[in-house]
Amino acid sequence: MAVYVEMSKPKVLVVEDDPNRVQWFMDKFDKIAELFITMIPEIAVDYLDKNEPDLIFLDHDLGDEVYVDSSSNTGDAVAQALQFLGNKGGNVVIHTLNPIGAVNMKARLPLAHVIPFRRLCTEPKLEVLIHWLLNKRIGEK
Repeated sequence: MAVYVEMSKPKVLVVEDDPNRVQWFMDKFDKIAELFITMIPEIAVDYLDKNEPDLIFLDHDLGDEVYVDSSSNTGDAVAQALQFLGNKGGNVVIHTLNPIGAVNMKARLPLAHVIPFRRLCTEPKLEVLIHWLLNKRIGEK
């Protein structure tokens, strides 16, 4: 006797506003994950209220703003929501190029991985990192 168990795709949340980066995430994850991409922090927070993504990628500066302070219209608002939900960031990659924004989000999510996008794209061990993050246990988030 054999039992077939269909595994659902892992859920990946991406908070990003740059079209080229969005395309990169789509190319990287579309076939292997249930991908949810938004550039609006409130939509990301709403998604987090209803879902528990396996992997989260956070940009800081959204809406064509560059090197802005943390506010409600940045990835920091999503980091705040994750912090409120008890997520310490073990399943989060902060990929912003804004160093101060990255520090602010990392302070909220101490287990998050800070990998600026330009390094994320060229990281030879990215596949290993993705596999590791997608297989982390919920209790480590």
